Amino acid sequence: MGKVEDSIEKIIQATIRVAFERGFANTRTADIAKEAGVSEGLIFKYFPTKSHLFAIIIKGVFQRLKAGADAIITQENMTASVKLDALIDYHFNFFSKQYNIIFLILGHSERKSVELEPVIEHALKPYTQLMAKVINAGMESGEFRSCNAETIAMAIIGSMQFNLISKLLLDNTGDLEATKNEVKEYILSGIKAIK
Repeated sequence: MGKVEDSIEKIIQATIRVAFERGFANTRTADIAKEAGVSEGLIFKYFPTKSHLFAIIIKGVFQRLKAGADAIITQENMTASVKLDALIDYHFNFFSKQYNIIFLILGHSERKSVELEPVIEHALKPYTQLMAKVINAGMESGEFRSCNAETIAMAIIGSMQFNLISKLLLDNTGDLEATKNEVKEYILSGIKAIK
């Protein structure tokens, strides 16, 4: 990693840490600079506004999420059910290791300082379409019943995120692995074709 990339990564990681503690709306660039060990001017050199920094972080998270999901669905000799099962595992594991990102997104919503729609459009939509692709393949093979694949993909993602938020952010008691398995069983049994 070069010096520029190293500085950018320091700023991004510092932003995530500080925003995790204070919420994104309450995080000042001076706080980020101090945490990252860089000047405030350097932050503005790479990120013209705090909103831009937020957008870059969220886009990066969803690009990594999508890259891992791509690796799952491009595997040969896997049924749509097996791929969907693996995607659900991957999603839970990905966000349970990066729960501070969920805090960042939810903390951001306290104030509308960043326009979320473009970020979601360019970050979440490709991930939803990827999952819909698996659902469509399952319908074509007869594994899954007929449905609107994109709507079901959004419902699956929403169900997973709500359960993750409940377990990780609201300090709900219970085993995350057991929750993941229950969600997976419910989703997979609900989408299967009736024979």
